[in-house]
Amino acid sequence: MYYREYVGGPIFIAQMARDSARKGIDNYLYFLAMINIAIMAFNLMPIPLLDGGHILLALLEAVRRRAVSATTYINFQKVGLVFVGVLFVLILSKDIMRPFQRMQALGKAPAESTTVAPPAR
Repeated sequence: MYYREYVGGPIFIAQMARDSARKGIDNYLYFLAMINIAIMAFNLMPIPLLDGGHILLALLEAVRRRAVSATTYINFQKVGLVFVGVLFVLILSKDIMRPFQRMQALGKAPAESTTVAPPAR
């Protein structure tokens, strides 16, 4: 998949920020804007613990016309906490494994052959 290369956690984001800053202030500001939009979109996903989860819960309460019990709310938040925690661990492990995958890919790459042309006569 094409997008798999561009999914990363804090280490990858810091590397991309460094690279964009080296290209100039306009690239760096564009990168920061894209990171903010991505965080906003993630935060609005209907996952418990995030804002989208709170919106989903409020809509559920509006449809049911009564509040959700405290036990249900706590369990809802626990599910979200587990989901976000697992997602964080997976993304962070991808960040940590990325250099090793690059080294492995470079090790499998065909060696460059340097052939010297015979001297002209």
